[in-house]
Amino acid sequence: MNIRRNTLPRQGFSEFVEQHNLTLVLAEKNKGGWSAHLEGVEIQDGCLLGSCYGHGHTVRDAVLGLAHAASLQRLVVDAYKSSRREIMAPLLHLDAKAENELTASAARP
Repeated sequence: MNIRRNTLPRQGFSEFVEQHNLTLVLAEKNKGGWSAHLEGVEIQDGCLLGSCYGHGHTVRDAVLGLAHAASLQRLVVDAYKSSRREIMAPLLHLDAKAENELTASAARP
């Protein structure tokens, strides 16, 4: 039997952020928890642009939510600037480097 498996493209979150020269922004919410987004990045849905955020009780949960929200989406960076660019995001996952950086940032005040 011949089997061909077509898989989705995958990439670690930190590798994706570095490859596309993006900045991860983390914000503590005043009622507890965290939100995460990529600075200047929006999701394109047809002719509309929407925000791309992750939310969670911890920084890790927020970034994991962001990775899930951005996965397999057309991302628009700097939508209203001359530096506008579009990126088709692969299926994103938290790689070891992202886990280590998030753990280190959680230890800092």
